[in-house]
Amino acid sequence: MNHELHELCKALPDMWDDQFRQLVEDIRANGLLHPVLLLDDKVLDGRHRYRACLECGVEVRFSPFEGTDPAAFVISENLARRHLNDSQRALVASKLTGLGRGRPKKCPDSDNKPILQSEAAKMVSVARTSVVLATRLRKEATPALLAKVESGDIAVHEALKIAQLGAPAQDRVAQIQDRKQRRLAMAEAHHRSAGRATAPRKQFMTVVPPGTEFVRDVLTRLELFTNHVLGADGEVDAFVDRFWAEFDWQEPLLLKRLEHAGRGIKAVARLQQHLERRAEAA
Repeated sequence: MNHELHELCKALPDMWDDQFRQLVEDIRANGLLHPVLLLDDKVLDGRHRYRACLECGVEVRFSPFEGTDPAAFVISENLARRHLNDSQRALVASKLTGLGRGRPKKCPDSDNKPILQSEAAKMVSVARTSVVLATRLRKEATPALLAKVESGDIAVHEALKIAQLGAPAQDRVAQIQDRKQRRLAMAEAHHRSAGRATAPRKQFMTVVPPGTEFVRDVLTRLELFTNHVLGADGEVDAFVDRFWAEFDWQEPLLLKRLEHAGRGIKAVARLQQHLERRAEAA
């Protein structure tokens, strides 16, 4: 009888291939030393031992989960022995968010309330902002890029920048092992994309866009900024959270550049006030 994986179990990333091969050979030589734990007839802990037994033909020994908090158990058992980095843990927390705790009906608190984002962050010892970014990444990244983050090869912050590219470019950049080479490839892909976005269209007759040259130039720059920073969905909160999380507040040069940019931000904010007043008067 084949057993499905419990949702809590699937929140953890897979072993590296070489680690799994070592596990297979160990079980082939020594047998299964620790039983696979089941909850509701699904594998809660030991999915790699389960797969290894099936591969090398060793009989699987199962044991029912006897604890009261499966979610806490899975995290406690796996975080230390798997040596996950911050980005991997943030992805785990993102997957845990919304899942039920899986508590057996015999427990006093058996209503199986979903895990909140703040709870998931605390369980894996990462900041809630990191979980927010990981959740956004899971929506925007291709499976190939996401797999690189889950394996620990690429950090969430870098992956979010790569995820701004189209799917083929994401997959291509994600396969580059060297981080410096990835950055160069990503910058090149962004430039090509920006060039296509701003390339003039063929027209059979010359059409002069409305507005003065100054107004057209400002709106074009603001539109490019909005598309590049906020993306198609225009998620302001996600942009602010990401910038706040990634900004180095100890770096004087960055602080100086941010202060200079502040004048432009104030100018745009004042323009927005005028727009709002005009809209109210209309």
